[in-house]
Amino acid sequence: MMDRKLFCILFVLVISVSACSQSSSDFNQNAGAVIQDLEFDFSKVYDDEDVSLLFDVVNVGGKDIAKDGIKVYVYGPTIETWAENTGKEIWRFKSDLSNPSEMAASGGYISTSVSSIDLPPPDQSLGLPGGRESFEMVFRPAQVLNGVEVPTRFYTSLCYPYITETITQVEVTSKNELRATGIRSSRKDTINAAGPIHLSVQGDGNIRAGGVVPLVFKVTDVGGGFATLEDCGVDLASNVRNRVRVSVTVDGSAITCSPADGEVRIKNGVGTLFCTYDSEVSGAPRRTYMVRAVADYNYYVTSEATITNIGSSLDLEEE
Repeated sequence: MMDRKLFCILFVLVISVSACSQSSSDFNQNAGAVIQDLEFDFSKVYDDEDVSLLFDVVNVGGKDIAKDGIKVYVYGPTIETWAENTGKEIWRFKSDLSNPSEMAASGGYISTSVSSIDLPPPDQSLGLPGGRESFEMVFRPAQVLNGVEVPTRFYTSLCYPYITETITQVEVTSKNELRATGIRSSRKDTINAAGPIHLSVQGDGNIRAGGVVPLVFKVTDVGGGFATLEDCGVDLASNVRNRVRVSVTVDGSAITCSPADGEVRIKNGVGTLFCTYDSEVSGAPRRTYMVRAVADYNYYVTSEATITNIGSSLDLEEE
């Protein structure tokens, strides 16, 4: 009887630990929508057989994806719809088994979209994962020479609108308090909503009430992709990548920043926005201002999977 009780206790502990691990993997402070489990159902395929590309689009961030939804692109080799092209040296897209009526290849690649309604964010308080949309795309490989093995790389990209919001408390000190105590004023830690772009206020020092409060924002790309202010597309030019637009308010009022339009260029994963705020003289020894920064952007992230295409014959009959 004791052994059975011990077994039950251990079983509950294992289930609890597994649930906690699963919950933590369903939320990512540095992401919004991501690609998960991207793979082919076979690592090698003969050119007279079908093969499926499998992946999930998952919302692991802390907020809803904007109403425009998520653009999904699949590319690599030349891909054409089965009914439109019977060429033997290209990959032919047969269907998406999860949504066969609303997808086709065009221009050599596949594009589709996922509604933001289908991808709610995870609810950490309830231990619920974010929304997930599964894809299974069926292809007939390109014909290659008999017995030849050709590694072929497929890419899957997501592009979606996102907003990162942050709050920082900045404390200023009156002249009397500063002279009497010598205690430095402080910038409190920035609180970031989850997302692939993070913002933080830099610096610390003696900020006196009635003076100019410098607010220098560090803009960091932590999502593994890139941000852009352009509309989502399968192939974006290099000069429109790594850009976000940031607006800043103090206690709800807009302030002066440089550049004036708030557009920040991110280089090597980091960008900077310079702002200033003329603080008011207060009758209190200390006063804390609420600084809110909002970064607006589209975010683009890519994953890849490789399959080996094997030639089965030199002359295949078309189906």
